[in-house]
Amino acid sequence: MKHLIRSRSIWTTMMVMLALILGACTTETRDMTGVGADAVVIEEPGGDDQAQPLPTETGEEQGVVAEEVTPEAGTEAEEAPVDADTEATVGMGLTGLDQETMILASTLLDRGVENPNGADLGHVDDFLIELDTGNVLFALIEHGGFLGIGNEHAAVPLNALALGPERNNLILNLAEDAFESFPNVEVTDDWPMGLDETWDDDLNVFWNEAGFNTRNLEGAAPGVVGRASQLVGFGLGAPGAAATPGFGTTLDYVVDLAEGRVKYALVGFTDVVLYGQDWAVIPFEAMDPTAFASVAALDPAIDVSLLADAPRIRATEVETIAFFEPGWDESIRTYWAEQGYDLD
Repeated sequence: MKHLIRSRSIWTTMMVMLALILGACTTETRDMTGVGADAVVIEEPGGDDQAQPLPTETGEEQGVVAEEVTPEAGTEAEEAPVDADTEATVGMGLTGLDQETMILASTLLDRGVENPNGADLGHVDDFLIELDTGNVLFALIEHGGFLGIGNEHAAVPLNALALGPERNNLILNLAEDAFESFPNVEVTDDWPMGLDETWDDDLNVFWNEAGFNTRNLEGAAPGVVGRASQLVGFGLGAPGAAATPGFGTTLDYVVDLAEGRVKYALVGFTDVVLYGQDWAVIPFEAMDPTAFASVAALDPAIDVSLLADAPRIRATEVETIAFFEPGWDESIRTYWAEQGYDLD
Protein backbone atom coordinates (compact mmCIF):
# COMPACT_ATOMS: atom_id res chain seq x y z
CA MET A 1 0.00 0.00 0.00
CA LYS A 2 2.78 2.44 0.88
CA HIS A 3 4.34 1.71 -2.49
CA LEU A 4 1.10 2.51 -4.28
CA ILE A 5 0.66 5.82 -2.43
CA ARG A 6 4.27 6.79 -3.21
CA SER A 7 3.73 6.00 -6.90
CA ARG A 8 0.58 8.17 -7.00
CA SER A 9 2.44 11.00 -5.25
CA ILE A 10 5.24 10.83 -7.75
CA TRP A 11 2.75 10.78 -10.64
CA THR A 12 0.89 13.81 -9.24
CA THR A 13 4.14 15.72 -8.78
CA MET A 14 5.16 14.99 -12.35
CA MET A 15 1.80 16.20 -13.68
CA VAL A 16 2.07 19.48 -11.72
CA MET A 17 5.59 20.07 -13.04
CA LEU A 18 4.41 19.33 -16.61
CA ALA A 19 1.58 21.85 -16.24
CA LEU A 20 4.00 24.50 -15.00
CA ILE A 21 6.34 23.89 -17.97
CA LEU A 22 3.48 24.12 -20.49
CA GLY A 23 2.24 27.35 -18.92
CA ALA A 24 5.67 28.94 -19.16
CA CYS A 25 5.97 28.01 -22.84
CA THR A 26 2.58 29.54 -23.64
CA THR A 27 3.52 32.80 -21.91
CA GLU A 28 6.80 33.03 -23.82
CA THR A 29 5.04 32.46 -27.17
CA ARG A 30 2.50 35.24 -26.49
CA ASP A 31 5.25 37.70 -25.55
CA MET A 32 7.05 37.10 -28.90
CA THR A 33 4.14 38.40 -30.93
CA GLY A 34 4.95 41.92 -29.79
CA VAL A 35 8.62 41.81 -30.72
CA GLY A 36 9.76 42.82 -34.19
CA ALA A 37 6.23 43.16 -35.53
CA ASP A 38 7.51 44.38 -38.92
CA ALA A 39 9.18 40.98 -39.41
CA VAL A 40 6.12 38.91 -38.61
CA VAL A 41 4.84 37.00 -41.63
CA ILE A 42 1.07 36.98 -42.00
CA GLU A 43 -0.60 34.67 -44.43
CA GLU A 44 -3.10 36.45 -46.63
CA PRO A 45 -6.28 34.54 -47.36
CA GLY A 46 -5.93 32.61 -50.58
CA GLY A 47 -2.43 33.95 -51.25
CA ASP A 48 1.25 33.46 -50.55
CA ASP A 49 2.97 34.60 -47.38
CA GLN A 50 3.64 38.32 -47.65
CA ALA A 51 5.63 40.59 -45.36
CA GLN A 52 3.50 43.62 -44.46
CA PRO A 53 5.44 46.91 -44.35
CA LEU A 54 5.03 49.34 -41.51
CA PRO A 55 2.97 52.51 -41.98
CA THR A 56 4.87 55.79 -41.86
CA GLU A 57 3.90 58.79 -39.75
CA THR A 58 1.80 60.07 -42.62
CA GLY A 59 -0.10 56.81 -42.83
CA GLU A 60 1.53 55.69 -46.09
CA GLU A 61 3.21 52.31 -46.25
CA GLN A 62 6.95 52.18 -46.64
CA GLY A 63 8.16 50.72 -49.91
CA VAL A 64 4.69 50.58 -51.43
CA VAL A 65 3.70 52.74 -54.40
CA ALA A 66 0.13 53.84 -53.96
CA GLU A 67 -2.13 52.61 -56.68
CA GLU A 68 -3.93 55.28 -58.69
CA VAL A 69 -7.58 55.24 -57.79
CA THR A 70 -9.71 55.15 -60.89
CA PRO A 71 -12.98 57.00 -60.29
CA GLU A 72 -16.17 55.31 -61.23
CA ALA A 73 -17.77 56.25 -64.51
CA GLY A 74 -19.92 59.35 -64.27
CA THR A 75 -18.02 60.96 -61.38
CA GLU A 76 -16.62 64.47 -61.69
CA ALA A 77 -13.06 63.18 -61.52
CA GLU A 78 -13.46 61.18 -64.69
CA GLU A 79 -11.83 62.69 -67.78
CA ALA A 80 -12.98 61.85 -71.26
CA PRO A 81 -10.30 60.40 -73.54
CA VAL A 82 -8.65 62.91 -75.84
CA ASP A 83 -9.64 62.41 -79.43
CA ALA A 84 -6.65 62.52 -81.80
CA ASP A 85 -8.38 64.97 -84.13
CA THR A 86 -9.32 67.26 -81.23
CA GLU A 87 -5.79 67.16 -79.82
CA ALA A 88 -4.36 68.16 -83.20
CA THR A 89 -6.37 71.39 -83.23
CA VAL A 90 -5.01 72.72 -79.94
CA GLY A 91 -1.94 74.43 -81.45
CA MET A 92 -1.89 77.63 -83.47
CA GLY A 93 -0.49 76.14 -86.67
CA LEU A 94 -1.95 74.01 -89.43
CA THR A 95 -3.50 70.73 -88.33
CA GLY A 96 -1.44 67.57 -88.85
CA LEU A 97 2.06 69.08 -88.92
CA ASP A 98 4.41 67.38 -86.44
CA GLN A 99 7.54 69.29 -87.42
CA GLU A 100 8.45 72.78 -88.53
CA THR A 101 7.13 73.54 -91.99
CA MET A 102 8.33 76.90 -93.25
CA ILE A 103 7.11 78.71 -96.32
CA LEU A 104 7.29 82.19 -97.80
CA ALA A 105 4.36 84.38 -96.81
CA SER A 106 3.94 85.52 -100.39
CA THR A 107 3.39 81.94 -101.60
CA LEU A 108 0.56 81.43 -99.12
CA LEU A 109 -1.47 84.20 -100.69
CA ASP A 110 -3.98 83.10 -103.35
CA ARG A 111 -3.55 79.47 -102.28
CA GLY A 112 -6.73 77.47 -102.92
CA VAL A 113 -8.96 76.23 -100.11
CA GLU A 114 -11.10 73.07 -100.37
CA ASN A 115 -13.35 71.05 -98.13
CA PRO A 116 -12.36 67.47 -97.21
CA ASN A 117 -14.25 66.19 -100.25
CA GLY A 118 -12.21 68.32 -102.64
CA ALA A 119 -14.88 70.94 -103.39
CA ASP A 120 -13.53 74.44 -104.03
CA LEU A 121 -14.27 76.88 -101.22
CA GLY A 122 -12.23 79.85 -102.37
CA HIS A 123 -8.68 81.04 -101.80
CA VAL A 124 -6.49 82.70 -99.18
CA ASP A 125 -6.78 86.42 -99.73
CA ASP A 126 -4.57 87.46 -96.83
CA PHE A 127 -3.30 86.69 -93.34
CA LEU A 128 -3.71 88.73 -90.18
CA ILE A 129 -0.46 88.91 -88.19
CA GLU A 130 0.03 90.13 -84.64
CA LEU A 131 3.00 92.41 -85.16
CA ASP A 132 4.53 92.25 -81.69
CA THR A 133 4.57 88.42 -81.57
CA GLY A 134 4.48 87.29 -85.21
CA ASN A 135 1.48 85.05 -84.47
CA VAL A 136 -0.79 84.44 -87.45
CA LEU A 137 -4.24 85.24 -86.07
CA PHE A 138 -6.48 84.39 -89.02
CA ALA A 139 -6.37 83.46 -92.65
CA LEU A 140 -8.84 85.56 -94.62
CA ILE A 141 -10.60 83.19 -97.00
CA GLU A 142 -12.28 84.85 -99.96
CA HIS A 143 -15.18 82.60 -100.86
CA GLY A 144 -17.75 84.66 -102.74
CA GLY A 145 -20.61 83.48 -100.54
CA PHE A 146 -19.96 79.78 -101.16
CA LEU A 147 -19.86 79.05 -97.43
CA GLY A 148 -23.37 80.35 -97.02
CA ILE A 149 -22.44 83.52 -95.13
CA GLY A 150 -23.13 86.99 -96.37
CA ASN A 151 -19.63 88.40 -96.36
CA GLU A 152 -17.07 87.61 -99.04
CA HIS A 153 -14.37 86.85 -96.47
CA ALA A 154 -14.27 84.38 -93.60
CA ALA A 155 -11.63 84.75 -90.88
CA VAL A 156 -10.31 81.24 -90.23
CA PRO A 157 -7.62 80.26 -87.67
CA LEU A 158 -4.73 78.24 -89.07
CA ASN A 159 -5.52 75.22 -86.90
CA ALA A 160 -8.83 74.84 -88.75
CA LEU A 161 -6.82 74.30 -91.93
CA ALA A 162 -4.53 71.52 -93.13
CA LEU A 163 -2.20 71.06 -96.08
CA GLY A 164 -3.72 69.10 -98.93
CA PRO A 165 -2.18 65.79 -100.09
CA GLU A 166 -0.12 67.53 -102.76
CA ARG A 167 0.75 70.41 -100.37
CA ASN A 168 -0.39 72.92 -102.97
CA ASN A 169 -3.70 73.83 -101.37
CA LEU A 170 -5.38 74.03 -97.96
CA ILE A 171 -8.25 71.98 -96.58
CA LEU A 172 -10.86 73.50 -94.27
CA ASN A 173 -11.67 70.95 -91.56
CA LEU A 174 -15.21 72.08 -90.87
CA ALA A 175 -18.52 71.13 -92.43
CA GLU A 176 -20.17 73.90 -94.40
CA ASP A 177 -23.41 73.74 -92.43
CA ALA A 178 -21.45 74.77 -89.32
CA PHE A 179 -21.11 78.22 -90.87
CA GLU A 180 -24.82 78.83 -90.38
CA SER A 181 -23.92 80.31 -86.98
CA PHE A 182 -20.83 82.17 -88.23
CA PRO A 183 -20.71 85.68 -86.72
CA ASN A 184 -21.59 88.57 -88.96
CA VAL A 185 -18.15 90.16 -89.19
CA GLU A 186 -17.60 92.61 -92.02
CA VAL A 187 -14.02 92.17 -93.19
CA THR A 188 -13.13 95.47 -94.82
CA ASP A 189 -9.79 96.37 -96.40
CA ASP A 190 -8.54 97.92 -93.17
CA TRP A 191 -10.24 95.53 -90.74
CA PRO A 192 -9.72 95.45 -87.75
CA MET A 193 -8.12 98.90 -87.61
CA GLY A 194 -10.19 101.43 -85.69
CA LEU A 195 -12.01 98.79 -83.63
CA ASP A 196 -11.66 98.08 -79.91
CA GLU A 197 -10.13 94.97 -78.35
CA THR A 198 -13.38 93.02 -78.65
CA TRP A 199 -13.00 92.92 -82.44
CA ASP A 200 -12.37 89.14 -82.53
CA ASP A 201 -14.47 88.01 -79.54
CA ASP A 202 -17.35 86.59 -81.59
CA LEU A 203 -14.93 84.86 -83.95
CA ASN A 204 -13.04 83.22 -81.10
CA VAL A 205 -16.27 82.02 -79.51
CA PHE A 206 -17.38 80.47 -82.81
CA TRP A 207 -14.10 78.66 -83.48
CA ASN A 208 -13.69 77.42 -79.90
CA GLU A 209 -17.20 76.00 -79.93
CA ALA A 210 -16.37 74.37 -83.26
CA GLY A 211 -13.45 72.59 -81.57
CA PHE A 212 -10.54 74.78 -82.66
CA ASN A 213 -8.64 76.38 -79.81
CA THR A 214 -7.93 80.07 -80.45
CA ARG A 215 -7.37 81.07 -76.83
CA ASN A 216 -3.68 81.71 -77.44
CA LEU A 217 -4.66 84.26 -80.07
CA GLU A 218 -7.22 86.20 -78.05
CA GLY A 219 -6.62 89.73 -76.85
CA ALA A 220 -4.63 91.02 -79.81
CA ALA A 221 -4.98 94.79 -79.93
CA PRO A 222 -6.21 95.88 -83.38
CA GLY A 223 -3.51 98.54 -83.47
CA VAL A 224 -0.78 95.90 -83.68
CA VAL A 225 -2.46 93.71 -86.30
CA GLY A 226 -1.18 93.84 -89.87
CA ARG A 227 -1.81 92.02 -93.13
CA ALA A 228 0.82 89.89 -94.80
CA SER A 229 0.15 91.43 -98.21
CA GLN A 230 0.72 94.91 -96.85
CA LEU A 231 3.90 94.04 -94.96
CA VAL A 232 5.71 92.76 -98.06
CA GLY A 233 7.56 95.54 -99.88
CA PHE A 234 7.58 97.96 -96.95
CA GLY A 235 10.36 100.51 -96.88
CA LEU A 236 12.80 99.73 -94.08
CA GLY A 237 14.12 102.36 -91.72
CA ALA A 238 17.41 102.04 -89.88
CA PRO A 239 17.30 101.16 -86.17
CA GLY A 240 16.17 104.26 -84.30
CA ALA A 241 15.34 106.06 -87.56
CA ALA A 242 12.03 104.58 -88.66
CA ALA A 243 11.03 107.83 -90.34
CA THR A 244 13.85 107.33 -92.85
CA PRO A 245 12.82 104.33 -94.95
CA GLY A 246 15.79 104.42 -97.31
CA PHE A 247 17.74 101.83 -95.33
CA GLY A 248 16.23 98.89 -97.20
CA THR A 249 13.05 96.95 -98.05
CA THR A 250 11.17 94.04 -96.46
CA LEU A 251 10.98 91.68 -99.43
CA ASP A 252 9.15 88.74 -97.84
CA TYR A 253 8.60 86.80 -94.64
CA VAL A 254 9.10 83.18 -93.60
CA VAL A 255 6.12 81.59 -91.85
CA ASP A 256 6.31 78.41 -89.77
CA LEU A 257 2.99 76.74 -90.54
CA ALA A 258 3.40 74.25 -87.68
CA GLU A 259 3.73 77.03 -85.10
CA GLY A 260 1.44 79.49 -86.87
CA ARG A 261 4.02 82.21 -86.55
CA VAL A 262 6.10 84.50 -88.73
CA LYS A 263 9.68 83.54 -87.97
CA TYR A 264 11.87 85.71 -90.18
CA ALA A 265 11.83 88.84 -92.27
CA LEU A 266 13.80 88.76 -95.52
CA VAL A 267 15.39 92.14 -96.04
CA GLY A 268 17.24 93.76 -98.93
CA PHE A 269 19.51 96.69 -98.09
CA THR A 270 19.92 99.83 -100.16
CA ASP A 271 23.68 100.00 -99.61
CA VAL A 272 24.72 96.88 -101.53
CA VAL A 273 28.40 97.79 -101.17
CA LEU A 274 28.22 97.49 -97.41
CA TYR A 275 25.53 94.84 -97.08
CA GLY A 276 25.60 92.98 -100.40
CA GLN A 277 22.76 92.09 -102.77
CA ASP A 278 21.56 88.89 -101.08
CA TRP A 279 18.60 88.98 -98.75
CA ALA A 280 19.36 89.15 -95.03
CA VAL A 281 17.42 86.74 -92.80
CA ILE A 282 16.39 88.66 -89.69
CA PRO A 283 14.24 87.41 -86.79
CA PHE A 284 10.76 88.89 -86.96
CA GLU A 285 11.08 89.79 -83.30
CA ALA A 286 13.98 92.06 -84.26
CA MET A 287 11.50 94.24 -86.14
CA ASP A 288 9.87 97.24 -84.46
CA PRO A 289 6.11 96.50 -84.45
CA THR A 290 5.15 100.09 -83.62
CA ALA A 291 6.51 101.35 -86.94
CA PHE A 292 4.56 99.06 -89.29
CA ALA A 293 1.72 101.55 -89.78
CA SER A 294 3.80 103.58 -92.22
CA VAL A 295 7.17 101.89 -92.61
CA ALA A 296 9.00 98.80 -91.41
CA ALA A 297 11.82 99.36 -88.98
CA LEU A 298 14.34 97.37 -87.02
CA ASP A 299 14.38 97.18 -83.26
CA PRO A 300 16.17 100.33 -82.00
CA ALA A 301 18.25 98.11 -79.71
CA ILE A 302 19.79 96.13 -82.58
CA ASP A 303 23.41 96.87 -83.48
CA VAL A 304 23.60 97.92 -87.14
CA SER A 305 27.06 96.38 -87.41
CA LEU A 306 25.45 92.95 -86.92
CA LEU A 307 23.57 93.31 -90.18
CA ALA A 308 26.71 93.19 -92.32
CA ASP A 309 27.43 89.66 -91.05
CA ALA A 310 23.79 88.54 -90.78
CA PRO A 311 22.91 85.26 -92.54
CA ARG A 312 21.90 85.64 -96.18
CA ILE A 313 19.77 83.85 -98.73
CA ARG A 314 20.02 84.41 -102.47
CA ALA A 315 17.04 85.91 -104.24
CA THR A 316 17.35 83.35 -107.05
CA GLU A 317 17.09 80.53 -104.51
CA VAL A 318 14.03 82.04 -102.86
CA GLU A 319 12.15 82.07 -106.15
CA THR A 320 12.42 78.28 -106.44
CA ILE A 321 11.47 77.40 -102.84
CA ALA A 322 8.07 75.81 -102.28
CA PHE A 323 8.83 74.75 -98.70
CA PHE A 324 12.05 75.17 -96.78
CA GLU A 325 13.78 71.93 -95.84
CA PRO A 326 13.66 71.10 -92.09
CA GLY A 327 16.79 72.42 -90.41
CA TRP A 328 17.60 74.88 -93.22
CA ASP A 329 17.94 77.68 -90.66
CA GLU A 330 20.26 75.95 -88.18
CA SER A 331 23.14 78.36 -88.77
CA ILE A 332 20.69 81.27 -88.77
CA ARG A 333 19.39 80.27 -85.34
CA THR A 334 22.93 79.96 -84.05
CA TYR A 335 23.94 83.40 -85.30
CA TRP A 336 20.95 85.21 -83.87
CA ALA A 337 21.05 83.25 -80.61
CA GLU A 338 24.52 84.69 -80.08
CA GLN A 339 22.95 88.14 -80.51
CA GLY A 340 20.30 87.42 -77.87
CA TYR A 341 17.38 86.23 -80.02
CA ASP A 342 15.95 82.86 -79.04
CA LEU A 343 14.18 81.37 -82.06
CA ASP A 344 13.30 78.00 -80.56
